[in-house]
Amino acid sequence: MDRARSIAILCGLVLGFLAPQRTPAGAAEDAWGALASLRSQIQGTSPLVADFEQTFVAAGFSTGDAEEGRISMDLPECIRWDYSGDFPKTFLLCGHVAYTWNQGEASGRRQFLGPEEQPGLELLRLEIDELRLRYRARLAEGLDGPTVELVPFDNGSPSAVAAGDGIRDAKVTISQDGTRLRALSYHDREGNLTRFEFTRYRTLEGREVFEPPA
Repeated sequence: MDRARSIAILCGLVLGFLAPQRTPAGAAEDAWGALASLRSQIQGTSPLVADFEQTFVAAGFSTGDAEEGRISMDLPECIRWDYSGDFPKTFLLCGHVAYTWNQGEASGRRQFLGPEEQPGLELLRLEIDELRLRYRARLAEGLDGPTVELVPFDNGSPSAVAAGDGIRDAKVTISQDGTRLRALSYHDREGNLTRFEFTRYRTLEGREVFEPPA
């Protein structure tokens, strides 16, 4: 899976995973409620910026590579990922247009992401009632905070295929007060695990970072 598509999956999951068994109605309602509240809290205080650490573990391995950077959010419209390190790079998604570029280079890449190329983005853009038609959900309690676990339906419907393309399962860990995203992890269809941990949230002054370079 290429970087741009992986980031598209992640952008959708920023506001959003177990086996597809039947979930008790009460547990599902709690999960959807927690997800809706988180999304509302983040949107209500956007634009925000936070630090992140990303770990990628390939299928069949127990350890993987780690990267660090900064995420800027002006939800529900824009998300920007700035990776630091020896080869800094940036991914910006606003609306249905994704931009990618490397720091110091004169050119980058711009692409339109149609619905079929946006696995997981519906978690960010669709209303909860629409998401219910695509995902099973349950809420679990953990040491770091409540975790919403979702898995796409695999029932052959067009919406299920679109939702499940690229994502096998995912987990979203919410802060104890329900206002911030603490961690996000997901398995893609190949079994690779991507995990992000978010720290040091603060208010972002201005929206200049959401304008791609010329």
